[in-house]
Amino acid sequence: SNRPMDWDWIKAFPQTLKDEFKSMKITVNWEKAWPAVFIAFLAGLPLLLIAGLIHWRLGWLKAYQQKLASAVGSLRNDSQLNTPKAILIDLIRALPVCLIILAVGLILLTMQLNISALLWSFSKKLAIFWLVFGLCWKVLEKNGVAVRHFGMPEQQTSHWRRQIVRISLALLPIHFWSVVAELSPLHLMDDVLGQAMIFFNLLLIAFLVWPMCRESWRDKESHTMRLVTITVLSIIPIALMVLTATGYFYTTLRLSGRWIETVYLVIIW
Repeated sequence: SNRPMDWDWIKAFPQTLKDEFKSMKITVNWEKAWPAVFIAFLAGLPLLLIAGLIHWRLGWLKAYQQKLASAVGSLRNDSQLNTPKAILIDLIRALPVCLIILAVGLILLTMQLNISALLWSFSKKLAIFWLVFGLCWKVLEKNGVAVRHFGMPEQQTSHWRRQIVRISLALLPIHFWSVVAELSPLHLMDDVLGQAMIFFNLLLIAFLVWPMCRESWRDKESHTMRLVTITVLSIIPIALMVLTATGYFYTTLRLSGRWIETVYLVIIW
């Protein structure tokens, strides 16, 4: 466990942070790295080609999605498959960025950096992260699936898009440090930078999530199971803040990873 974030921790923070920055080193084995550059490029090339192909066909995908939206409510052309097809198109539209992230991670993995394994693991988490939140962003976009297929007001979808951006940005540092906790937990023992950043990130997430929880309780159409789930997910960041402040930094990161995975499942649900 780490030191609790008490007054002594705060007083020692500047010097400890300076020492932490001095100890940070990224090394490259150039004898192995240069021959691996070509192999790394070949490893990432298929993913980049698929991303390029999807990007090339984006115009056709959007046109087909608009065609599906125009059929909603039509007695002759509407179908139960129209909405799943439209969501699938949004999923495909979110894929290029995911594939580029994986390609970059794969290239870095083969370049023999001392943090290659860490960056590869982070890129995999980041790709899933973008797939989930990118899909949500596209579903909620102006005249998107949420508006055309589910009849959500544009003002509400705009509000949820802003919330998604804020929460997703706040989750990024937690993603990174949770990878460190998985692969190199010993590096967390004197990591005051990570401890402070995760504490304030959790505070920010709690600040962003509670209004969403309050809105769900005010919504008369919310189901009991949904209310309980959202309330529990809203309380967890506060509990994780307490764990971080009391020095259980590793435990916080491990639980944060599971909490984020649960958030993904709730979003899909």
